[in-house]
Amino acid sequence: STMVTVVMVELRVLDGLSIDGRPVRLRTRRAESLLAFLALHPGEHPRDEIVARFWPDDGQEAGRQKLRLALMSIRGEVGDRLTGDRRTVRLDLEPVDAERGTDRPLPGIEGEWAVEWRRAWAERRA
Repeated sequence: STMVTVVMVELRVLDGLSIDGRPVRLRTRRAESLLAFLALHPGEHPRDEIVARFWPDDGQEAGRQKLRLALMSIRGEVGDRLTGDRRTVRLDLEPVDAERGTDRPLPGIEGEWAVEWRRAWAERRA
């Protein structure tokens, strides 16, 4: 018989990035922002769209290289929960509860997507 072990991982993004209570420090702030984005937006994401969103001024080739480095850094924290192929990226974690218990959503996370997320979060709380 085969034994299957299920490991639950809690990723917190609201009070500072942490996994199972352990602070996460990735290679760059943009890598941290990418980890938060992937956690809050489950499913497959085209690599070209991620590059356009996170490295819009770097050109396609430089952006794809920065994405590869960011993904290596993220994989160091989440292991095989980060999957993908040459075209897509996916982070497989339990759903992130992004509404619970804070007045400081996504501290230190930058980028248009995070600003929009904070705005929508504030509207839901109002």
